[in-house]
This record gives sequence, structure tokens and C-alpha cells, in this order.
Amino acid sequence: MARHALLALAIKLRRQFASRYVVQLLVLSDLDHHESAILGGHENVLRGTNFKARMDECRRVARREGHAFTVVLPPTRGMPSAIAKEVYEESGDSLVSQSHPHLFVLREPYTRTFLMMTFGNRHEPVSDLPKKADVAVVVVLPREAAGFRDVLTSMPGYCRCDECRIIESAEVPAYAEFGTHTLVATTSTDQGQAEIVPACQAMLDRFDPFVLVLLGIAGSIDPDIGLLDVVFANQVISYMKIKEKGGQPQKRGEGYPIPAMVVKYLNEVETERGGCPYSLVGSDGVEFRVHIQPVGTGTAVIGVCDSETVELLRHYNDKCAAVETEAHGVLQAFLQVPLNPEPRHVQGLMIVRGVSDHADEEKKDDSQFAAARNAAIALLELMRTIPPFEQHSLLR
Repeated sequence: MARHALLALAIKLRRQFASRYVVQLLVLSDLDHHESAILGGHENVLRGTNFKARMDECRRVARREGHAFTVVLPPTRGMPSAIAKEVYEESGDSLVSQSHPHLFVLREPYTRTFLMMTFGNRHEPVSDLPKKADVAVVVVLPREAAGFRDVLTSMPGYCRCDECRIIESAEVPAYAEFGTHTLVATTSTDQGQAEIVPACQAMLDRFDPFVLVLLGIAGSIDPDIGLLDVVFANQVISYMKIKEKGGQPQKRGEGYPIPAMVVKYLNEVETERGGCPYSLVGSDGVEFRVHIQPVGTGTAVIGVCDSETVELLRHYNDKCAAVETEAHGVLQAFLQVPLNPEPRHVQGLMIVRGVSDHADEEKKDDSQFAAARNAAIALLELMRTIPPFEQHSLLR
């Protein structure tokens, strides 16, 4: 099959499935004038000689678009059954190999032209999601969600579905060879203590998880905690309550412990790593540190270095590591679970925050994506220390 014939086939397939799927085509080759004319200048052309880098770029594009699976042209083994027969009949005796859970490589053996097609369901079925999950994650800001998704999409069984909320799911490694944890995630409609509660309730009702997780960013108020470090909260200190005294409002700190089941595994990972903070390596190859300390939470976004709120938190607990604006709402959703008329299995609550700023005048949004991505890496690393939850005696 000549290169231009291969390109023509890709365009034909794209048009054929466009009514049923969101189809995107990426060309992994330098094109001559005739081939460019076939594509009509409307496709994404990835140039260069590093095939691995180009394939990685294709994976990132497909994940960013939330596509169900991806195909590099020019099928037989491993292709999703929904279109395997049709694509095979159109492309003939070409080769296929599966190199990634959501990446199917179809290669024409006699040329160096590689193409990728991504097929994303226009209306992805609810049945793709698990009926029950082990871990439910809630994120808030779009950049937080993007950083978390960048890590989650590399996990086996990743899917993204549109119910009333956008929900993502994947299987993440559990302790040793005991299996995996089923993880689901969604994004709140807005930031804030009250705004986060409906998202938490929706995940608790829909998936009945064993652990509820708030993941995202925070501002560091501890000089020993650097930009892009990660904090696991072992205590939540709320500065929500206000008492008026002498005509002046005064904030009052109130501390809440993290559930013992979560503290047990935070202690375990700290022991395995030889103490805290411990280091992990980010997706960009740069090390960051993981801390296990109290986190302050309230309605105010802190952006001044001499904040009275920061002084209040330090006075309440001088180990307070960071400040954020949703943990109190998530905590209240967790604490209200026993009042639910239907029994729930949730036993744990985790607050995982990547440091995107130092809660001062230099506060910017530039590091939010990377901070959330590091928080996701730290969370998945912690999950590796936890056996599948159905094996826990306290949950039987």
C-alpha cells in the first residue's frame, strides 16, 4: 500500500465513522505535496524522526480529548469489536499490535508512514463505569483536573463518561500482588466549601467508595515546603468559625483528625520511605517531596504573607503546612455519612494537596497543573501500600 493510498484510506475511515464517533487523525510522517493535498491541510501533522516521541504525543492528544481508544494506521488483534470488522475490511492485510491499553498500532510494513486515528464515543455509555468503586476522588479547578487526568490516563482500564457529571475511572495498583483499586473521579462545578459538597455526595451515592479523596492544590505556609511539593493532611484545621467580640470579628480555629484507617497507611508509607518528608519523581523527571502535616481550610483565599489567618493556623498548630478552600466541605460530607438512610462503606478520607504557591503576594496560577499532577502521583504511590479494600477485616 503506497503512502498516498494509506492517507486516502485514513480519510475514508474518518468520514465513514464521523457520524458515530468523534474521530481525529494524526499523521506521523513528513508529507510531500501530493500527500498534503490528499489531507487537504485539515489534519494534525506531527513531524520529526523520533518515533517514540511522536507516539507519546499521540497518546497525550487522545487522553486530552478523552477518547475511548486510539488507532495508528495501517488491523486484526486487539481492536475494539465495535469497528474492528469494518476497519479490517477497508484496510486489508496490514499489521496491528497492541502497545498500550488504549493504543492500537496499525502499521503498514513496507513504509515509514504512521498514522493515528482516535475514536471517541459521541455519547459514551454509562455502562463503561464501574457500579462500585474503592476510591472516589473530587477535584475542583480545571487545571487541577487536567493535572490529575494527565496521570490517571496512563492507568489500565481508563475511561471517561458523561453522566450528569463528567466521571473518569481507572484501575490503580494495590499492595504487592493483591490486585488493584477501582478509582473514580469527578470535578466540582466551582471552588469553595459549600460548592464541593454536592460533588462529594454524588460520588458517595453513585459509587459507595471505601475512601473519599480531595485532590488539588494549596498554598504553602511552611518555609520548609517547596513549590510543587505534596502535602497529605493528617489533620484539618478549619478557620471557618467567626466570633464577634468588641465589635470586631475574630476567627476561631477548629481541628478535625483524619480517620485512623488513612493515618495507618500514611504512617506505613512514611516508615517504608525512611521518614518524612520523602521524595518521589514527577512525570517531568524532577523530584518533589511529600509531607504529612496538618492543612488549614476556610473560605478566604490567602494571598498575603502577613495574613492574620496564617498566624491563627500557626498558633493552633505550628506544624500547619498549607492553606486551601475545600477540605472543610469534604470533611462535612464525610462526617454526615452515618446519617444516610442507606448504609455506606466509606471508612477513609484523604486530603492531598500539591503546592502551587506560597500563599503570598507572588501567588500565581502557573504551577497549578504541575502541582496537581504531583499530588496525583503521590496518591497513586500511597495506594500501592494498601491491599484491596474488600480484604480488610473491618469492612467485611
